[in-house]
Amino acid sequence: MTKEVSFPKEKIKILLLEGLHQSAFNEFHKKGYATIDSYKEAMTEQELLDCIENYHIIGIRSKTNLTAAVLEKAKKLMTIGCFCIGTNQVDMAKATELGIPVFNSPYSNTRSVAELIIGNSIMLLRGIPQKNKYMHEGNWQTWFVHTPERQCSGAPQTLPSAQGSHGPLPQSTSISVASDR
Repeated sequence: MTKEVSFPKEKIKILLLEGLHQSAFNEFHKKGYATIDSYKEAMTEQELLDCIENYHIIGIRSKTNLTAAVLEKAKKLMTIGCFCIGTNQVDMAKATELGIPVFNSPYSNTRSVAELIIGNSIMLLRGIPQKNKYMHEGNWQTWFVHTPERQCSGAPQTLPSAQGSHGPLPQSTSISVASDR
């Protein structure tokens, strides 16, 4: 059973900004919406003022700002989709006053945050921040060397510098390390 909408789908004009994924475009088409304009970049306030009066639905990310002036001119606007975490790029007071519903996707970056946490945990477990500090101080430290004469002891060992036994390398010197792996 197909549910009828109060306004014919083929007459609804949709504006998608900031390079929304092709699947959003495809989903609208699959549901019967025919007029969809898509732009890779955000629009300035003036660009929006010049075109917003023709659209019924707008989909944005975080760079496009829908100000009170833009919303006031959007006489046909039925809804705003913020395909990001928040809605701070939309003048919510004006949208509420005009009766324009605004929705967002608050869990859209959950997977990215989980990947970041896992990556940072691995960095901490491997001691990358400490090793980075030593490298920036001009030292080359080996923590786990796998050679027959030196087994993985976990104890840091300083490799000799290019100047012999005169201490750490100066900041401007670079080291190239060859590996058989």
